[in-house]
Amino acid sequence: MKWALSTTDERDWHARDFSERDPFWRKSSQRGLVCLGCGSPAFFRAPSRKKTPAFGAKHKDGCELLKEAWGVFRYLQ
Repeated sequence: MKWALSTTDERDWHARDFSERDPFWRKSSQRGLVCLGCGSPAFFRAPSRKKTPAFGAKHKDGCELLKEAWGVFRYLQ
């Protein structure tokens, strides 16, 4: 996932922006991450040589985020 909600600061975070924050801040903020679609607990995947930063979650059945067009409409509003 590229986006997750932080319940710590009530902000939607893009994985790239989240990865650019201080490592200590990221560690303390990681506990409050949830999926924007279903509210399941989320986690941060740090970038590596082959992969860009991302969020992950074990989504609930019927999670809206897993539907292809959902992300586009949320951020065009």
